[in-house]
Order: sequence, then structure tokens, then C-alpha cells
Amino acid sequence: MAETDTIKDSDQLVTVASLAKDLLALEIPQTGALLVHSSLSSLGWVSGGAQAVLEALIQSVGRDGTLVLPAHSSNRSDPAN
Repeated sequence: MAETDTIKDSDQLVTVASLAKDLLALEIPQTGALLVHSSLSSLGWVSGGAQAVLEALIQSVGRDGTLVLPAHSSNRSDPAN
């Protein structure tokens, strides 16, 4: 599917501003820690892609908050290696 088709099929346009607004509604403490496990594709088409999502998350925790994004790989789970 072409990107333009994906955009047309999206229910709404997802941007840094709209994501930041949604995160603000969650009342995340500006000095707290936010642990994020997400899928970019679950958000639909995001204007700016992964960078936009990161910008919104950074805005949501503020300058004094902590953003934690764990990286897991099922290919590295064998302790023998």
C-alpha cells in the first residue's frame, strides 16, 4: 500500500502536537519516569514517524522527567551465546 493510501485510510492525522495532547491527558508527572512499550504501527500513520513519537514522549515527561524505552530482541535470548 502506498503511503498516500495509508494516510487516506487513517481515522485521524497523528502529529507531535496531537500525541503530546493525548499524553498530557494522561497526567504524567513532569518529574516522573515513563516506561514506554509501544508499536509505531499501532498508532497508524504518524506525520514525522518515529521521531515525532519520541518528541511527543519527551515533551510529556518534561525536562526533569525520565523516559525509559526498553529494547528487547527475541533473537538474543539464548544464554549459551
